[in-house]
Amino acid sequence: VSMLSAAPATIGTGRKTSTTIGTAVALGASTSIKRIIIQAIVDNTDVVYVGDSNTLATDGSERGIGLYASNSVAIDAGNLANIYLDVRVSGEGVTFYYIN
Repeated sequence: VSMLSAAPATIGTGRKTSTTIGTAVALGASTSIKRIIIQAIVDNTDVVYVGDSNTLATDGSERGIGLYASNSVAIDAGNLANIYLDVRVSGEGVTFYYIN
């Protein structure tokens, strides 16, 4: 038995890098989403973390989901602005694809 779901109304992509080590930054402005796939940029040299506004990449105090270069994670979420990134190396980050 095959189950088909309706096509998404919105599809979007983006890229977010950070220069504020130790501070979680939102992936984007307020945008309604249902699902997002986040991938660490392939040229990253260290782990980046994604999660809520408490996400932290500081060694020994990590919070969120750690992604090494090219690793990805899918998250069901309601709004792009509620997903955050923190980095250990200034200028590193993630790319993402979302649907609504």
